[in-house]
Amino acid sequence: MDTLVKLVLTLGLLASTATAAYHRKTFKDYCSSVDGDSEHYMCKDFVFNTFDHIELNIHDQSISTADLVQFQNCTMRKFPKIFFKKFHWVVYLHINNCKLRNITNPDKDADNLENLERIVEMNYRRNQIETLPNYYFHYFSNLAKLDLSYNAIKEISSSIFEYAVGLKMLYLEGNSISELAPDAFKNILNLTSIVLSENKIKALPATIFKYNTKLSLIDLNDNEITFLPVDVFNGLTNLEFLRLDKNDFNTQTFTPALLNLPMLTHLNLSNTELKINDEMFSKCSNLEFVDLSRNNLKKIDVHIFKGLKNLLQLHINDNDLSEFDFKNEIFKKENFELQVYENQWKCPYLRDMMIYFDGKKIEHRPPQDRFVDILDYSCLRGIKCYGEFNYDKYSDFIEGDVSAELAEHISGQVGTFIATIIFLTIFAVIAIAVIVVLVLQPDFIMGRFRRTQSAYRGNSFENNSEILSGDQFVAP
Repeated sequence: MDTLVKLVLTLGLLASTATAAYHRKTFKDYCSSVDGDSEHYMCKDFVFNTFDHIELNIHDQSISTADLVQFQNCTMRKFPKIFFKKFHWVVYLHINNCKLRNITNPDKDADNLENLERIVEMNYRRNQIETLPNYYFHYFSNLAKLDLSYNAIKEISSSIFEYAVGLKMLYLEGNSISELAPDAFKNILNLTSIVLSENKIKALPATIFKYNTKLSLIDLNDNEITFLPVDVFNGLTNLEFLRLDKNDFNTQTFTPALLNLPMLTHLNLSNTELKINDEMFSKCSNLEFVDLSRNNLKKIDVHIFKGLKNLLQLHINDNDLSEFDFKNEIFKKENFELQVYENQWKCPYLRDMMIYFDGKKIEHRPPQDRFVDILDYSCLRGIKCYGEFNYDKYSDFIEGDVSAELAEHISGQVGTFIATIIFLTIFAVIAIAVIVVLVLQPDFIMGRFRRTQSAYRGNSFENNSEILSGDQFVAP
């Protein structure tokens, strides 16, 4: 009995020792400096549920001066309460891919709320956050960049960003946002970039950007928007980049919504089923890049670009065009890029187009991942074409390495064809010879067969006689 008691006490002592050792783990046991920089720490690949038990030696000079801490590929279901009590030196906070679900207001967790004013960048990318507390950013008055991409946020209410007055860059792509409050961004007066791509937004409130006059970039790519309010971009005189691609505007022209955007330089309307209007770009005179690809367009009147004196890149690929005024003065600028691949070009028409492009030094080659192989389709410089195709006539428009590959391919095909012909000829000769022998000399073949069969029977009889006369069969 005494032995059992001693054993239990010993195990208890070992357990308490192990627990004490565990509790004595410090910040550096989980986090290491990035490239030896004492002001940048990376914490990754561990479970964060017991983070509150870590002793933080805030008197360590190398930690107390750290301004960036990254938590990556860890498990952090809830935001650790100890964080704002001990990590008061952080300026850049990154929590990426940590399965974080819940964020609570820090007023009850921080000893000194003034410390939170130091944070200028928060990155909560690739977690499982569904909602943000109202007025959460009231405590981060100097926050300039916020990344909440690839979480599970469904709506943006009017109170979430009410006090985020210093915010300049907001990234919300890859969520499940379907609803935006009309005044969701009303108080973010310094906002310059907003990314709302890859969400489920069906409609934009007319006043959604009314107070964000400093915006230079809006990304609404890959949503479910079917209609743009006429004045949704009114007053955005600093807007330079606008992405509306991968939406479905098949019932609307863009002319009213694109009015009064004098500083716009990049416009992406790819894959929107848009309807072109003659006045579409009339007020966007500074456009340098326009993407109209993937819209099933059968005709484009180049006069819609006549006022775009700065236009340097036009993408009209992946449409149903068979004709296009490629000789227009608009495209004669030096180093102009005109993407025309994946349309319905006839091969002679495409050849004439390329001759003109070469003379005017217009870049038109498709990107490598869209390059069509001459072994699979009729194509010129990797651009598919239809109708009459003569390899000799178009050889100047087939890339050199492709020509060599084609020659090798043809040579291989010819060799295979010749070998097949030889094999079939030999097989036919043998078959004919066998048929001739069977037809012309049947008696010879049958006589030979009978003699072979008789010999076989004779040998079998002799062998059986020897067996029956052997000692192994002795009468009892």
